[in-house]
Amino acid sequence: MPIEFNRKPRSLLEAKRWKATEFRQFLFYTGPVVLIDTLSPDKYLNFVCLHVSATILSSSSYADYIDYADSLLVYFVNTFTTLYKPEYVSHNIHNLLHIAQDLT
Repeated sequence: MPIEFNRKPRSLLEAKRWKATEFRQFLFYTGPVVLIDTLSPDKYLNFVCLHVSATILSSSSYADYIDYADSLLVYFVNTFTTLYKPEYVSHNIHNLLHIAQDLT
């Protein structure tokens, strides 16, 4: 685990009480490992698209892949709306469609 995380990860059962750093750790590191045996294949692929796009967009080393990250986010948002209940589709989900544009 990278040194940037100062706390031991808490259980998924405690996710409602997680701090922002715990969500970040889950998105970038532990989520893909934990969720592979937890989610259906469609939902897991949806999460992995978010994971990969966030990884690309968070590092200048991957600047050549911003368009790919953008296409992953479009796929993520479109499939999210079909995989989950409409009440889970918030403005935050929609705003993911604009993140890659902000970096170019």
